[in-house]
Amino acid sequence: MKIRWFPYQLADAKAMEAELNRLAAEGWKLKWLRLDLACFRRSGRRDLRYAVEPRPICYSDQDQAAWDQADRDYIQLCADAGWEAALTTRLFRIFTSIPGRSPAPLQTDDALYFESKWDRQLRATAISSLWDPFARLLPLLVIGWLDQMHLWMFLSSPGAILLSVTLLFFLLLNLFRSLSLFHTWRQFRQCVEQGEELPVSSPAAVRLRGVAGSAVWLLILLFLFLSLSLGSGQRTWQYGDPGAAQQMAAQPVLRPEDLGLVSSSAQSLSLERSPFLFKVSALTFAQDGPDIDTLRYEARWPWLAEIIARDLMKDITRNRSHRSGLYTAQVGFVPLAAPGLDAAWTAPAERGHQILVFQAGTVAARITAPLDLTEPEMLAVIQARLLGMDAMR
Repeated sequence: MKIRWFPYQLADAKAMEAELNRLAAEGWKLKWLRLDLACFRRSGRRDLRYAVEPRPICYSDQDQAAWDQADRDYIQLCADAGWEAALTTRLFRIFTSIPGRSPAPLQTDDALYFESKWDRQLRATAISSLWDPFARLLPLLVIGWLDQMHLWMFLSSPGAILLSVTLLFFLLLNLFRSLSLFHTWRQFRQCVEQGEELPVSSPAAVRLRGVAGSAVWLLILLFLFLSLSLGSGQRTWQYGDPGAAQQMAAQPVLRPEDLGLVSSSAQSLSLERSPFLFKVSALTFAQDGPDIDTLRYEARWPWLAEIIARDLMKDITRNRSHRSGLYTAQVGFVPLAAPGLDAAWTAPAERGHQILVFQAGTVAARITAPLDLTEPEMLAVIQARLLGMDAMR
């Protein structure tokens, strides 16, 4: 028994048939075919031959009972011609010659062969290769839309970036496969129209495609493993954690101390960094005073910061916040003219709080506090704390 790499795809049926017949002449018989691996064992036969066709498919516009009967009739015709249906895989139906018989060729008319076995099969498989990835990703996209995710969130951490690259490779692989099948279908049709024999892939071309496909899949699996290993890369300090106050002082967030208040031990801080975004999220409480909620993004480019700032407003107006959801705007945001800020908006929130969203260069931030965040002195403190530190450097 031996196992061989067998990277034959749908369009390579005739090349696979030639390879099986070559191995049969050496005394090997196919035992199973799974995941581009083929297992062979000694046959003890000198007259073994193979015929390979695309696996038949019953389409949605066909009657299942009539199709089943037609398929049984076809298998019987093949048996009468000396062929036995030995193995059916995901892509192929494989026939072997009946011992002691000299089987006639399964197909002698290329035009009829193309129309009955290849035409619709190639087109349907090409469309399926193109549509299936989007159909599988559609539930995730719907969940993301319902959860108000934004595309820039895929840049928020190394794990998210690698996951985005993995999905992109997956979509490109299926796009290439679909275009290749359409090309084969067009090539087959042209040969039939010109009265030429259907082309047969060379073993070198089959192996080259197999190597390229395997390399891409290994790359996808590697990226997926790395994205899961890296995760969000988030560092978090919760209430009472040692070092939380020192970290809070070192990060560009608004603290009670910045407003002349005494900070309590109830505070939390999380940091998330990628090559494109640096996110700081903090919630602090003053002793017998207000709570201050800060969410700050520093982007690699100003245009990305502008998009984030507008999305931070959308999250609030939709009654949801990606960070905590503690407060929702009671009315729409109104623009605020503030020196040193490219754009700013404010809105009143629940329990007497006010929300300030702004964008300045590569920084986008949202602050929620039970204070008048539009006062010039308050804006000066906010800019000093949130814009005075270049976190991306």
